[in-house]
Amino acid sequence: MLGSKHQLVERMSDLIFPQIKTSYKIPLYLNLSLTPVCIISITIWLHAFTSTDKISLLFNRKIFNYGPLYLGGNAALAGLIANSFYRRALNVTQGLFTSSLPMAVLPFLTTVAMYNVAVSKPLLSGDLNCPTCVLIRGALVGAVGAGIYPIVLALPVNAGLATRYNTAPMPEKGNILRFWKKITQPVLRKMGFVIVLQVFFSTYLSSKHFDTYLKMLQLSTPDSKVLKD
Repeated sequence: MLGSKHQLVERMSDLIFPQIKTSYKIPLYLNLSLTPVCIISITIWLHAFTSTDKISLLFNRKIFNYGPLYLGGNAALAGLIANSFYRRALNVTQGLFTSSLPMAVLPFLTTVAMYNVAVSKPLLSGDLNCPTCVLIRGALVGAVGAGIYPIVLALPVNAGLATRYNTAPMPEKGNILRFWKKITQPVLRKMGFVIVLQVFFSTYLSSKHFDTYLKMLQLSTPDSKVLKD
């Protein structure tokens, strides 16, 4: 098991900074100001210049830095698709920009934040060492944040527009749940494939993040045992 976050950063710093100071004349005080993310990025870059598998390392670096943004972009796209389905079901033609903007922005921000809290930050702090746990967390973020949340969010947005512009008959009291269930079921069936894709992508992303995390541990502690599930 890993120690604290500071121990991980210190071990990485001890390995990285002698090379950096010698080659690039970087002052000692920078050692104290670098965050774990900076150290991981520097480690990958240094190793890329000395490794024969440069393309793979650069790809891992991009995945680690920008992967959550890609997942958030998928969530935004899912939000726009769900918004389109609900607009058709409720015959809404007005307020396209008004409904599309929150359906793209909110799922994007929510998914990125959920992934960082559930996967990225625990990995960097050394609190998440179980590969199965990483995959499960990634899959849940993909299913909930990038799949189900955009569908749930699109319902009240378009229901409000349908009520405002009177594009579809609204249910009477006592029949509300049945009405919205009837509207939502076809949307869920159409969005099922999108949710599955989100789960696969987020699981793949979390597995790549954990692989990069293991490589950083091997670089910082080359003689340590590899983590096992």
